[in-house]
Amino acid sequence: MGVREVGGVCEVVHDYEDDYLQMARADGGEYLGIAELVQGAARRASPPGSVLLAFGFSDGAPDPEDPEGEWSEVIRTYRRQSRHEYPPIYRVSIRVEAKALGSEETAAYWRAKLAAYREAVARVRREAMSDG
Repeated sequence: MGVREVGGVCEVVHDYEDDYLQMARADGGEYLGIAELVQGAARRASPPGSVLLAFGFSDGAPDPEDPEGEWSEVIRTYRRQSRHEYPPIYRVSIRVEAKALGSEETAAYWRAKLAAYREAVARVRREAMSDG
């Protein structure tokens, strides 16, 4: 079983559409989702969700429930491009250690993030004025 470890300070972003960590880095951050962690540890990428759906609905053979052959075509394309008969399934063990930072550290994080954003905006404006 492969392992991928990441650590550092991050924002936890979650709502109806999002569920990821934004890791704080000097270059502005990295979005990190669980799928990325799993694929990185396993060293094998998972195909898009549409491919997984196709395998859940069809075995690739002609199917009366798929008269247009859409699922079958997705499966044939996956097999041809990946050289795998089926998309990967992963055995995963997840262990999370987390601690919320204190008020001072939290305030420093947000102040630094805002300062970096303002500097980036100012740089874009300076470049736009020098190009114009």
